[in-house]
Amino acid sequence: MESVLRPTLPRWYAGQVVPRVLGTSRPALRRARFTPGDHVRVRDARAKPYTRQPGYVTGKPGVIVAHLGATVLPDAIAAGRHAMPQHLYTVAFQAEDLWGGAAEPHTEVRVDLYESYLEAA
Repeated sequence: MESVLRPTLPRWYAGQVVPRVLGTSRPALRRARFTPGDHVRVRDARAKPYTRQPGYVTGKPGVIVAHLGATVLPDAIAAGRHAMPQHLYTVAFQAEDLWGGAAEPHTEVRVDLYESYLEAA
């Protein structure tokens, strides 16, 4: 009875199809600008009034560790605008780069950021 009420989806279906149908995952019209291992810097300017760019990483250097595909930009949705899907990346930052000497030594912080928030370092 439980399998009828709570069916288990195949892994490929749950990971590829469901996010595109029900979520914000969409195919991008252009190629990803960055690849894992690329050094980047978070842009100094933050979008107003909505952004998913945390203030503590603004202007800071990092390294791309993963490309998460393309999704609809939440900033545009919040402002009621239509926007093309953007590539989303996981960026690793050294804690010392974020908080200076107050940071715990040998600590890494990872943040998911959209392509429009990043520039090549």
